[in-house]
Amino acid sequence: MAAAVLMLLFGVPAVLSDLKTQTISNPLTLGFSAASLLLVSFGWLLLEVPVAGSLVGGLIGFGSYLVLYFAGRRNLGEADVKLSLGFGLLLGASSLQAVVAWLLASFIFAGVYALVMLVSKKLTAKQSFAYAPFMFAAGLLVLIAR
Repeated sequence: MAAAVLMLLFGVPAVLSDLKTQTISNPLTLGFSAASLLLVSFGWLLLEVPVAGSLVGGLIGFGSYLVLYFAGRRNLGEADVKLSLGFGLLLGASSLQAVVAWLLASFIFAGVYALVMLVSKKLTAKQSFAYAPFMFAAGLLVLIAR
């Protein structure tokens, strides 16, 4: 529940900013990651949530997006890479499968959107689009599904 609230608290302004300007400020991206780490830390102290899984999840999420950032010639935004750390931390507290499900769902959501926009000629292959909405939608979906 707390993870979903945190995703919404940071997600709504991040998504709105990304949709409007295709940028997300550092206070939002780094704030989300820091708040995620704090939440997981409190969960570990109070509820014995496994912090190791959360840290590994953070590394998997961040590492995956960092590789995509460099492999895709920076077509993915730096803010998306920074956000991925927070998602990995939050979802990794649940399970590493949740992190992988989030990664796959965000890629599929964005891929379907891109395909529809390309086919309808509302987007060209050289244009970029806001990616944060798909990251947050996938994150909330994974939380709801577990």
